[in-house]
Amino acid sequence: MPGRNSEQGSSLAPVKVHGLEIQVTPRVLEIGVTRYLTVKCLAPKEIPSTIDSLISLAIFRSDGSQGSAFKELSSINAFHADSQVIQNVKDNETSEGKIDNNGLSYLTLVWEFPDASKAGVYVCQANGVDFSGHPVSKNSPAISVQSTHPGVESLVNQMKNFTTQMEQVLSAVSGLENFREVWINRVQRMKSVMFSSNVSYNGHGYYLSFLHRSMIVHDFSAVCEMFGGYLVEIDSTDEFTFLGNFVNNHSDINWVPTGITDELNENVWINMNAGTVATNYIQFAAREPNGGRGENCLALSRENGWKIVDIACSYAWPSFQMGFVCEIPE
Repeated sequence: MPGRNSEQGSSLAPVKVHGLEIQVTPRVLEIGVTRYLTVKCLAPKEIPSTIDSLISLAIFRSDGSQGSAFKELSSINAFHADSQVIQNVKDNETSEGKIDNNGLSYLTLVWEFPDASKAGVYVCQANGVDFSGHPVSKNSPAISVQSTHPGVESLVNQMKNFTTQMEQVLSAVSGLENFREVWINRVQRMKSVMFSSNVSYNGHGYYLSFLHRSMIVHDFSAVCEMFGGYLVEIDSTDEFTFLGNFVNNHSDINWVPTGITDELNENVWINMNAGTVATNYIQFAAREPNGGRGENCLALSRENGWKIVDIACSYAWPSFQMGFVCEIPE
C-alpha cells in the first residue's frame, strides 16, 4: 500500500522517484466533457536502483480527503506467461502493461468520460526484490486530479464541434446509423452534466441547470438551442406558477433568468423565441422593473417570492446563485 507521506505533484510535468515515473493527463476533469483520463506508470530497467528484479506494478488512488486510504485500481505482475495480468478493470476502463526486466516496464489505466469519482490522488507502486533477494517496494510521488463542472462556454463549444462532425458524416452518408447512436448518447451525457433536474409540463420538458456564479443570457439561450429548445418563456399564468414551484422544489438557486427581454423596445417585454408579449402572464416584484436600459432581461427571484425582476443580461457576482431553465418541446 502506498505510504501516506507521498508528496502531491502540482506541476503539469510527470513526477518520478528514483526513475519510477507517474504521468496523469489531464490534471483537471471537466465532467461530461473530458473524453479520457489516463494514468501511466513507467519503470525503466535500471531504476529504481534498489530493485534488482521488478515483480509488479500497481496504480493506487485515494479520494484525497484526510485519512482516506489508497485503493488498488489496476496491477500487472511478472509471473503470468505474457506478463499482462490486469486486475480490477471495469467496463468504462481499459488497462495494459508489461513487465520487462531488460527494458521499460509500464502500466497504463484509461477511463473514457471519467466522472467526479475519478478525481483524487494517484500513486504508482513498484514491487520487486533487491540484490539480496529481499522484497522492496517503491512509491512514486502522488499526483492530484481535480474535477470541475464545465462552464456554459465549454459545453457550447463541445456541442458545436460535435454538430460539425455530424454534418460531415451526414454528407458522407456512410456510418450514419452508428453516428446517430453516438450522437444521442452524447446529447444525453451533456444533459446529465448541465442539468440537475427535469420535469414535463403541458407537452414540454423543463430542464433546470446546476448552479452558476455568472450569467450571460444569450449563452444560456445558446445551450438550450443546442438541445432543441430555448431559454424558458412564459405563455400563461399557470406556467408562471409552475415554473416558480419547479425551481423552488428542486434547487437552492436564487435567480433564474428567462428568455424575456426588452432589448429592442424599452419596457416592451418579448419572449425571444416565440416573439410574443410576455407581460400578460407574469407578476413583477414590488418596484420592478426599475433598471431602465441597463437591465434588459427578466429573471425569477427567490427573495421576491419567485416574482419577476429586471436584471442585466450579462452578470457576474461571486455570492449570487444563478441557474437557468431550458424549455424543450417533447
